[in-house]
Amino acid sequence: MAETINTSPESELKHNFSHSKENHEQYRLSLEDIKKQQQIVSNEIKKSREQVLEDSEETSQIKSKINKLEKNQSDVNNASVKLASKDLQKTTLRNELNHIRKELNPVDRIGSRIIHNKVVKVISTASSTTVARPSGLLGGGILALIGNLSYYAFAKSIGLKYNYLIFILLFVTGYFLATIIELLLRILRRKNYNNTRM
Repeated sequence: MAETINTSPESELKHNFSHSKENHEQYRLSLEDIKKQQQIVSNEIKKSREQVLEDSEETSQIKSKINKLEKNQSDVNNASVKLASKDLQKTTLRNELNHIRKELNPVDRIGSRIIHNKVVKVISTASSTTVARPSGLLGGGILALIGNLSYYAFAKSIGLKYNYLIFILLFVTGYFLATIIELLLRILRRKNYNNTRM
C-alpha cells in the first residue's frame, strides 16, 4: 500500500528532460502566438491610420467651428464679467459708504453725502487733472508774490494808488507760464526717453 518514490539519478534526468522538452514546446507555441498577435495589431494600426487620415479633413473643419464658437463664448463671458464687475463695484461702494456713514456723527454724514455725490465727484475729478496743477499754482504764487512786491514798492515810491487787480492778473499769468513750462519739459523728457531707448 505504501508507494515508494523512485529517487534514482537516472529517473531524475528523465524527469528533467521531459519537462524541458514540454517547456520548450510551450515557449515555441507562445512565441508563434505573440508574432501572430503583433501582425494583427500592426494591421489594425494601419487601418486606424488610414481612417484618421480620411477623417482629418472633417475634424479640421469641426475644430475650426469649435474654435469660432469658443471665441464667441469667451467674448460673451468677458463682456458679462465687465458688466457684472461695474455693477458689483457700484453696489460694493454704496454698501461700504452706508456702513461707514453709520459710524459717523450727523454733520460728517452730511459732508460725506455731499462729497460722494456723483456731480461733485465728476467736477472734482475733472478739475483735479486740469485746474489744480501743482506747478501752475507754484508758478502763479511766485510770480504774484514777486510781482506784487515790486508793484507795491513802485506804486509807493511814485505815490500811485495800489490796484488790487494786479495780484489776480499776476497770479493767472504765472499759472499759465508755469503750466506751459511744465508741458514743454514733459515733451522734451519724452523725446529724450524715446531717443535713448532706440
